[in-house]
Amino acid sequence: MPNGVGAVTIHRQKSLLKALETAEELRTLERHVPVPTFMRALNLARSERAHSRMIAYLLSRDDIAIGGGLVRELLLWAADQLGTEDPAVAIRVRTVAESLSLAVECRVERWSIDVVAEVVSPAGSILLGIENKIDAPERKGQLAQYQKRLGKECGERTPLLLFLTADGREPRTSAKGTKVPVVSISYREFLEHLNVVIQDRSRGGAVTEVVSNFQRHIREEIVGDSHVKGLVLDLWRRHPEAMRLAMKYRPRLDDIKEVYLEALQDGLDEELLIRTYPNRGHLREIKMTPKQWWDGRMPLTFMLYSPDAGRPSVRLLVGNPQFEKHKDRLQAWAESLDKAALELPINISFPRRGWWHELLRENIEQGSEDTEPVCDEDTAVAAADKVLAWLESLRPTIDPFLEEDG
Repeated sequence: MPNGVGAVTIHRQKSLLKALETAEELRTLERHVPVPTFMRALNLARSERAHSRMIAYLLSRDDIAIGGGLVRELLLWAADQLGTEDPAVAIRVRTVAESLSLAVECRVERWSIDVVAEVVSPAGSILLGIENKIDAPERKGQLAQYQKRLGKECGERTPLLLFLTADGREPRTSAKGTKVPVVSISYREFLEHLNVVIQDRSRGGAVTEVVSNFQRHIREEIVGDSHVKGLVLDLWRRHPEAMRLAMKYRPRLDDIKEVYLEALQDGLDEELLIRTYPNRGHLREIKMTPKQWWDGRMPLTFMLYSPDAGRPSVRLLVGNPQFEKHKDRLQAWAESLDKAALELPINISFPRRGWWHELLRENIEQGSEDTEPVCDEDTAVAAADKVLAWLESLRPTIDPFLEEDG
């Protein structure tokens, strides 16, 4: 009896998926061509760092009358959100925003915060932090740490932290009752403010291509195309069981873990230290370090990362505790990279991204440019090949430092 029930269930599941496969809405979605943008062309469509740099650019471009206007829009909006929750701060923020003259100076990755802007006006100054999240989750205590730092550094300036996310979700790691309020804002709301500024400033003139291109990118990649969303909604309405099956069994990093690790081990005749994260639920990270490097106090980590949305990527990282412990050695190695003239675009400034210092990140590319990589065997092999190539390039620069340990 159980076997018969199982056969019926499998047959029903196949029928559901067959109906989904032939759905007209799905055929239309498959013909959808994403809008070409600079971010997509550079494989940075979901890169938080690239978006943060673009936001800092927009906030500080006074020569095209965007910076001051955009900062003003964001501050007025933040003041409205603070409203009754923190009226004293809301009044100070609004007073600065309504000043006739605003001077804005932005820095990226300051105090580990994605964007920090100093806004100066005749009515006062604001130290504005923007923490940008697209796919990455908050790490433990992250926003509380940023609140503390902004409060320490603000001096006479009014401190404020914006939490920018794809969906405008409320933060989980912020602290209550501090002098640094946190205001959540979605990319959709950010885009609306940017649109207002561009419309107000572009009458009689052309909107710069870089700004309009970024607007298209946000609509397509982050906010979502309304027509495409409608097609997906119709699919869920007409084929709910099949869609749930597709989501349940969609390819994940768990499915290619063994293939990836086997490909690495086949290409390396040495012992590897392997760690995965998280320990429960679906994998997002597979971390690997050659044991010889770790024992030799060169703790470089290669990570295969796969978010729930977006392209899988390979990263070269150093954990913050290991960086602090071996900082002198790592920086000496970084200086030697200049002489080695490697083709790898390694960031030898060791920028900190949460728990990690990230030296290099590249998306995994496979197939045609219109095909999104998924977690299949080809992705696993492509990721392993990339890591092996990086290892081969870096090994001559690492070996001299390992030899010093005798």
